[in-house]
Amino acid sequence: RLTDGLRGTIDHRDGHWTGFEGVDLIAVIDLGEQTVVHEMSAGFLQRSAAWIFLPREVEFAVSGDGESFTVVGLDDHEISGRRSDRKVEEFKIAVSGLAARYVQLRARNLGLCPAWHPGAGKPAWLFCDEIVVR
Repeated sequence: RLTDGLRGTIDHRDGHWTGFEGVDLIAVIDLGEQTVVHEMSAGFLQRSAAWIFLPREVEFAVSGDGESFTVVGLDDHEISGRRSDRKVEEFKIAVSGLAARYVQLRARNLGLCPAWHPGAGKPAWLFCDEIVVR
């Protein structure tokens, strides 16, 4: 689902989001063969009223063998979880034509809803719609 080419909308029930409750999203994509990579990205949703928050950060890594990964970049944000509107945010990095067979993405979940939130102390959701490798 995370590589099907379908992007989510601001409606978390549109069928294009994959949710992770209280845990990080860790995804490994096999590109099928050694490929030159220029950019990696992933889309995430924030809708705090539904306990859905943006990741704290997204880490991108590459590998030739699928076992040993090298981190090639991090992306984070300064968007407040207190925002009441729905927000779709793209996390991405550009790389200088790296050769890789495997790409790994780790999106760090907030973990628990913050103290100010009505769900304080309960697991926060992380919603991702698509991982793109160019």
